[in-house]
Amino acid sequence: LGLDGSEVNCESFPLPTLGTHLRDLALEVHEGQGFVNIRSLNSAAYSHEDNMLLFLGISSYIGETRGKQDDEGHIIAHIRNAKGSSTPQEERSTRHSNLALDFHNDMFANILAMHTRACVTHGGNHNLASAGKVYNELAVAKPALLDLMSSSVWGFETHGKLFGSQIRPLIYQENGKFIMNVITRPLLGMPGVPRSADLPEMTPGKLEALLAIQALAQKHKLCISLQPGDMTFINNFTILHSRDAFVDSGDDNRYLVRLWLRNENLKWDLPDYLQEGNSRMF
Repeated sequence: LGLDGSEVNCESFPLPTLGTHLRDLALEVHEGQGFVNIRSLNSAAYSHEDNMLLFLGISSYIGETRGKQDDEGHIIAHIRNAKGSSTPQEERSTRHSNLALDFHNDMFANILAMHTRACVTHGGNHNLASAGKVYNELAVAKPALLDLMSSSVWGFETHGKLFGSQIRPLIYQENGKFIMNVITRPLLGMPGVPRSADLPEMTPGKLEALLAIQALAQKHKLCISLQPGDMTFINNFTILHSRDAFVDSGDDNRYLVRLWLRNENLKWDLPDYLQEGNSRMF
């Protein structure tokens, strides 16, 4: 059609049969189990450009509004090990490393969308866990940790312009929805980079809470062994995700493309702490 990628939407990318099913899956992401994985697209049969158009077109039925991922306003992120980088793995942006990632949510996004372009033979699996399961077990075993997690005492430090540093809770109840937004690196900082003195300190109680989240998410995790062509859509406010470590080898490389999405009809109401960042993103 001669259109720019930003103009790909449900109208310009009509799917008369599949579209109805995709809209049902969008409801599943928001009001059901919180995630879906769409399989059987043969990404090897398409060029890089056509794969991107397919991802933009199909994902527009799950969430039509796309969020900015960095200060430059890019809406597409490429998730792969930056093998040409001389920066140590632990000091890189996580999207450019091959290290395991602990359970977390992405910052402020409603829907995390990923298109798997290529996989490695061993490692790199994607793990999901219900934030509600974590909450329910803590409510029985350690309710004091939930009180701490719902208090505005958590310092998130970011260094870009798109999202400023924040002091806010980790969990929320908003209009009947339970919401969790936990991102470890902004909370703990990076190796060798001093934390801002303006942010609350990481106390033993907070560390216990973060470790409890990780342990319970690990206990209840669902491992998705990704296949090339998979499109995965996750409700970022109710599902935690993690990644297994991986090693690229020759032509056997892990490569995902990421979008942050929002469905204007199905989106959840957000507390002010999250709405501010969400508005900047979208």
